[in-house]
Amino acid sequence: MPQDQIFMGAAIALASGWGLTEADWLVASTRKGQWLARKTGTARARWIVRIVFLAGILLGLGLAANVIRPLNAIGP
Repeated sequence: MPQDQIFMGAAIALASGWGLTEADWLVASTRKGQWLARKTGTARARWIVRIVFLAGILLGLGLAANVIRPLNAIGP
């Protein structure tokens, strides 16, 4: 299993985990979060941000566990 793939997967999962813990702050304090809150409402914007970060965690863990194999997908 490529070490780069493990590192990238772990980094994506950790960054997404941090984002998940800061979802409320991201919605309230960033321009993109405020825009999303205006368009969808604050409660729904928080759920959208949480879902995006949960997807990031799953992607990162799948990449680190070699379930997702983008480096092996290129071939003959």
